Amino acid sequence: MSYSLEEGLEYMEGDLTISSQMPLCGMPEQLLKVVDHKFDRKYDISFLGVPYDYGSIRIQGSATAPDKLREISQRYQYDDQDNKTLGWFDLDSDTHLLEGVRMCDCGNVWWLPGESPKQIFGRIEKSVAAIKSEGSLPVIMGGDHSITYPCIHSYGKTAIGVIWIDAHADFKYLPKDTAPNHANVLRAISKLPNVKEIIWIGGRGIVSYSNFKEGDEFRTIKMISQKRLISEGMKGVEALISNDLHYHISIDVDVIDPNYAPGTGTPLINGMKPDELISTLKTIASKCKLASCDIVEINPAFDDTDRTAQHALRAAFHLLDEASHSAHLG
Repeated sequence: MSYSLEEGLEYMEGDLTISSQMPLCGMPEQLLKVVDHKFDRKYDISFLGVPYDYGSIRIQGSATAPDKLREISQRYQYDDQDNKTLGWFDLDSDTHLLEGVRMCDCGNVWWLPGESPKQIFGRIEKSVAAIKSEGSLPVIMGGDHSITYPCIHSYGKTAIGVIWIDAHADFKYLPKDTAPNHANVLRAISKLPNVKEIIWIGGRGIVSYSNFKEGDEFRTIKMISQKRLISEGMKGVEALISNDLHYHISIDVDVIDPNYAPGTGTPLINGMKPDELISTLKTIASKCKLASCDIVEINPAFDDTDRTAQHALRAAFHLLDEASHSAHLG
């Protein structure tokens, strides 16, 4: 049985999000309301901050990541001239990114002190649904990985696939009627009846066998480990993606090797290089129908020189650019 968020939605009123005071890349800000919200114009992509790390088991700090991403993004100013978005140019890849793609920042999901995880997840779900109702693609900036659950839950009965890019399976034991945490959130997601497919990319390391043997959920996951990704290349990824589904892509920055991205609470050796992650994301975006995505588990407290956040932002831009060029955006 899936973890219900219905009680978390009943009492809400007023604003769903509050201003970050520093919108991502200086782009327009469009705050969300529980009812009667309306964007001032059509936006292709909407960024949403979720400063939540109550689901972190050992080390908190990822709640500060949305505003850290916004802070470092100020060097990449959003250029909107004559109602046309000029985008950015990536010197490393000689690529013009996101030209003509309209974007906004919806601020941070907020909640009152003392609210339960169920109530907070209800706010996250409602915020993601509000963005989708405007015909915009939600890009969620976490926060710990448990926030992916309400993002997926927001699809209701609509069939969705999940592409899980993470060093860890996040498939540990899930107590009944307990909010998912960042170590068991994928198990919770696998129980949602509208989730038709899960593809896990980038797994590595040694784990407890008991995490995987309970029930049949894990056996339904299509997995490409980091080692298999290196040996098979992108063909293995392409073969797993269905043409019949829209996908939510969830990116945990610990999929990147900690030599490049130390700013996370659960680093693991032998990970991807940043350009390998970008190549993987571009391949996925060229093949799948992208419905939404999230970037999670950045912990600025461990991110010397902000390099983890910089890699995450650059990866997101390339993913979204490829999706827009492949006509797979939304």
